This record gives sequence, structure tokens and C-alpha cells, in this order.
Amino acid sequence: MPVSGKRPIDVFNKLHQISSEMDFLSGPPTPSDVYSQVRRLNEDANALLRHLHITDNAVPPARRDNLLPQDSLQAGFVLMQEIQRIQRAYGLDITDYKDFQMGDKLMTYDVMGFVLQALLELQRIKAQVGMDHAITDSGPYAENKTPTDVVQLLGYVTNKLRAIQSK
Repeated sequence: MPVSGKRPIDVFNKLHQISSEMDFLSGPPTPSDVYSQVRRLNEDANALLRHLHITDNAVPPARRDNLLPQDSLQAGFVLMQEIQRIQRAYGLDITDYKDFQMGDKLMTYDVMGFVLQALLELQRIKAQVGMDHAITDSGPYAENKTPTDVVQLLGYVTNKLRAIQSK
């Protein structure tokens, strides 16, 4: 039986809750796990720029040390705003993430969930521009990464996407 009155963010929050509850099976993700997923975002951004014939002149933001998962999530929100700007430019509907539930204590799995959501949102753009068969590869795993590394790479991906102005 269909449930009425649900928004995409409600589905995301329920999936996030389920994912969080299943963390006991494999343990919570580490910043290195999150970093590996951000590398996938980076590769998708590179592929998108190549497909659109846009020269990549982006530079990584300055490194800021001693960052926390909260800083990674904030950088994720900045990236998501950029993804949504591009989605609007290509006539796609956007999902409202302002009600993203982080719980009382933000953990690395919250950041992982949001990064994976950004990866999904980027897939919609790729499909819209004709890259519907461009599969995102699983990036190589990187050891000993910290929220500082995650924030810097998220910022770099955001800077790359800023080069996409319109269709």
C-alpha cells in the first residue's frame, strides 16, 4: 500500500537510519572510507567536465588542519549547493536537504551518507547531459585520511563543478 505525504528527504532519512543501525555489522565508516567516496565524486566531476568540453582550471582549497566530521558535513553541503545549481541549470528538480537529520551527535557515518547522496545527485546530472552509461568506478582506497583530507577534496570537487555554468 502506498504511503502518501512523503518527500524524498523522508526516504533519505529512513534509509540513513537503517544504514546507521546496520553499522554494527561492519563497524562505522572511517574518514578514509569517506575520502574514498569523495574520490569517486572527484572522478565523476572530471568525467563531466571532459564530456562538456570544459577546461579544468580548479585548484584545491587551502588545507585547514584539525577539522572534525562536522566540518566535512558542512563542506558536503557546500558541494550539494553547487550540484543543485547545476541541476537547476539543466532543468532538473532538486531535493531539499535542509531537513537533513544529523542526530544529536554527528558521526562519520552521517558524512558518509551525505557524500553518497551527493554522488547520486551527480548521477542525475550525468544522465541529463547524455552520460547515462558512464559508470562511476570504485576509487582506490586511501589509508590514514582525516576530516581535513575529506574537507579539502570536497572543496576541490566543488571548485571543479563551479566551472559548469549552463547548458
